[in-house]
Amino acid sequence: MIGRKVLELMAKKGMKQIDLAKKAGIDQSRLSQIIRGVNKQPRMATLEKLADALGVSVDELLGKKQPEPEIDLSDLHPKAKEIYELIMSYPPQTRIRIYKEIAQRLDFIDHNLIKELIRQAGKSI
Repeated sequence: MIGRKVLELMAKKGMKQIDLAKKAGIDQSRLSQIIRGVNKQPRMATLEKLADALGVSVDELLGKKQPEPEIDLSDLHPKAKEIYELIMSYPPQTRIRIYKEIAQRLDFIDHNLIKELIRQAGKSI
């Protein structure tokens, strides 16, 4: 089950096994074992590395949680869209730190929006 989900997420991101192994900092042979179902219970540290490298939560990687729906970005200013997409490329915990930093530094920001973004990112952890 984990292997299928890893393959699905790799395909979605256009990643090869070697790319994911490098990004996650694990041996390609270990990743191959997980994908083929030889290693059915990888260590939590390995799951966390894979989840971070794939930009999902461990729960989502394990199939326990559905991904958050995509947000409609069509009405955003092109630069705001670029910034949003950059932030979304980070793992959920990093996104929370970014949102909190933005909220602290910018007085004019809609704090309810930041709280909602933090809440959504927290769901991904």
